[in-house]
Amino acid sequence: MSPLPHCVAERTFKSTANVRWAGDDPPAPAANRVGDLAEMAVLAETGALKPGIDRRYRFAQMVEAHAYVETGRKRGSIVGSVERPS
Repeated sequence: MSPLPHCVAERTFKSTANVRWAGDDPPAPAANRVGDLAEMAVLAETGALKPGIDRRYRFAQMVEAHAYVETGRKRGSIVGSVERPS
Protein backbone atom coordinates (compact mmCIF):
# COMPACT_ATOMS: atom_id res chain seq x y z
CA MET A 1 0.00 0.00 0.00
CA SER A 2 1.31 3.44 -0.91
CA PRO A 3 1.68 6.08 1.84
CA LEU A 4 -1.40 7.89 0.51
CA PRO A 5 -4.05 6.69 -1.93
CA HIS A 6 -3.80 8.23 -5.36
CA CYS A 7 -6.91 10.30 -4.71
CA VAL A 8 -4.96 12.19 -2.03
CA ALA A 9 -1.39 11.98 -3.30
CA GLU A 10 -2.09 13.16 -6.85
CA ARG A 11 -4.23 16.16 -6.00
CA THR A 12 -3.50 19.38 -4.24
CA PHE A 13 -6.21 21.47 -2.66
CA LYS A 14 -5.67 25.22 -2.46
CA SER A 15 -8.99 25.84 -0.72
CA THR A 16 -12.46 24.34 -0.65
CA ALA A 17 -13.74 27.18 -2.81
CA ASN A 18 -11.03 26.71 -5.44
CA VAL A 19 -10.09 23.05 -5.90
CA ARG A 20 -7.25 22.38 -8.29
CA TRP A 21 -6.43 18.90 -9.56
CA ALA A 22 -2.89 17.76 -10.26
CA GLY A 23 -4.02 16.06 -13.46
CA ASP A 24 -6.10 17.36 -16.35
CA ASP A 25 -9.14 15.23 -15.60
CA PRO A 26 -11.55 15.77 -12.71
CA PRO A 27 -11.87 12.88 -10.25
CA ALA A 28 -13.99 9.86 -11.08
CA PRO A 29 -17.48 9.66 -9.54
CA ALA A 30 -17.52 8.47 -5.93
CA ALA A 31 -19.04 5.14 -6.95
CA ASN A 32 -15.85 4.43 -8.92
CA ARG A 33 -13.57 5.36 -6.02
CA VAL A 34 -14.83 3.04 -3.28
CA GLY A 35 -11.38 1.47 -3.00
CA ASP A 36 -9.84 4.89 -2.32
CA LEU A 37 -12.29 5.51 0.49
CA ALA A 38 -11.56 2.11 2.01
CA GLU A 39 -7.81 2.74 1.80
CA MET A 40 -8.20 6.17 3.41
CA ALA A 41 -10.26 4.61 6.21
CA VAL A 42 -7.46 2.13 6.93
CA LEU A 43 -4.90 4.95 6.95
CA ALA A 44 -7.05 7.00 9.32
CA GLU A 45 -7.59 4.03 11.65
CA THR A 46 -3.86 3.33 11.83
CA GLY A 47 -2.99 6.98 12.42
CA ALA A 48 -1.11 7.37 9.12
CA LEU A 49 -3.63 9.91 7.83
CA LYS A 50 -4.37 12.75 10.21
CA PRO A 51 -6.50 15.82 9.61
CA GLY A 52 -4.71 19.14 9.65
CA ILE A 53 -6.78 21.28 11.98
CA ASP A 54 -5.77 24.92 12.02
CA ARG A 55 -8.29 26.36 14.47
CA ARG A 56 -11.47 25.49 16.32
CA TYR A 57 -14.41 27.84 16.81
CA ARG A 58 -17.65 27.62 18.77
CA PHE A 59 -20.85 28.30 16.87
CA ALA A 60 -21.06 31.76 18.43
CA GLN A 61 -17.67 32.55 16.82
CA MET A 62 -18.61 31.66 13.22
CA VAL A 63 -18.25 35.27 12.08
CA GLU A 64 -14.66 35.26 13.35
CA ALA A 65 -14.05 31.86 11.73
CA HIS A 66 -15.21 33.10 8.33
CA ALA A 67 -13.13 36.26 8.71
CA TYR A 68 -10.05 34.16 9.47
CA VAL A 69 -10.61 31.94 6.42
CA GLU A 70 -10.97 35.00 4.20
CA THR A 71 -7.56 36.31 5.31
CA GLY A 72 -5.92 33.56 3.26
CA ARG A 73 -3.68 32.52 6.18
CA LYS A 74 -5.57 29.29 6.92
CA ARG A 75 -3.20 26.29 6.95
CA GLY A 76 -5.62 23.47 7.72
CA SER A 77 -9.25 22.79 8.39
CA ILE A 78 -11.40 25.01 10.51
CA VAL A 79 -13.60 23.13 12.95
CA GLY A 80 -16.91 24.57 14.10
CA SER A 81 -18.62 23.09 17.12
CA VAL A 82 -22.21 23.30 18.26
CA GLU A 83 -22.94 22.84 21.93
CA ARG A 84 -25.99 20.92 23.10
CA PRO A 85 -28.53 23.00 24.96
CA SER A 86 -28.60 22.32 28.71
